[in-house]
Amino acid sequence: MKKFFLPLSLLFLISCNEKPTTTKVKKNTFPIVLDTFQTGKETLTNLKETVYDNYKVRYVGKIKDTIYVDEIVKSIFTPPPPPTSRTNKSEMEIKNYLDNYKTKYYDYFIDSKKSEHYKWYRDSKLSIQIDTTQTIGSTGKIAYPVIIQNTTKDSIAFFPYFVPLILEAKSKSGDWKPIEITEKYKYSLANETIIIPPNEIVLISSFKYSGDFKTRLRLKLGENYSGELITH
Repeated sequence: MKKFFLPLSLLFLISCNEKPTTTKVKKNTFPIVLDTFQTGKETLTNLKETVYDNYKVRYVGKIKDTIYVDEIVKSIFTPPPPPTSRTNKSEMEIKNYLDNYKTKYYDYFIDSKKSEHYKWYRDSKLSIQIDTTQTIGSTGKIAYPVIIQNTTKDSIAFFPYFVPLILEAKSKSGDWKPIEITEKYKYSLANETIIIPPNEIVLISSFKYSGDFKTRLRLKLGENYSGELITH
């Protein structure tokens, strides 16, 4: 068998003409999440428990290196009654009065009647990330922070206060089955809608579960899925 050898100079020329290839290294870009409302007395949630108030919205906005979560995300603080009857005040006076009670999230809320002009989360492409290296508190429970990011070019509509995620578990046969479906009746009573601009996020709390054996879990929202996490 004949062997062919290329001159070193020719190899050098070939290597110089080749386009360099780049490999994207996947990095953990999850922000540091700080919960100043956490008491340290929160407990785990058993998979057999009936769960209420999971997937609570704790932050809305741009993604940052560090995020301080809030106990509740709402458009305005509850103001005290005005000093005189509202019927005696002009619309501008009422507006100026309420402006004093706007929260930092005010601009993310719209009247639910206007939400028909937006695409809803269930029909949108989203990124769902869970960080199991950090925990926050939620309604007396230990929870993981979960980031839902709008990866589309359009603003999308979300229910306020809670996100109707579905928790799925992987069966022995490899099928994913829903084991926790957030009750949707609580959302139908809301008169506000949250609007998430492109690339911005909703940060929610998702209870940390315990069980009698290892179980693979994931979160589902519309046709979007989180990565897997394992409960013990």
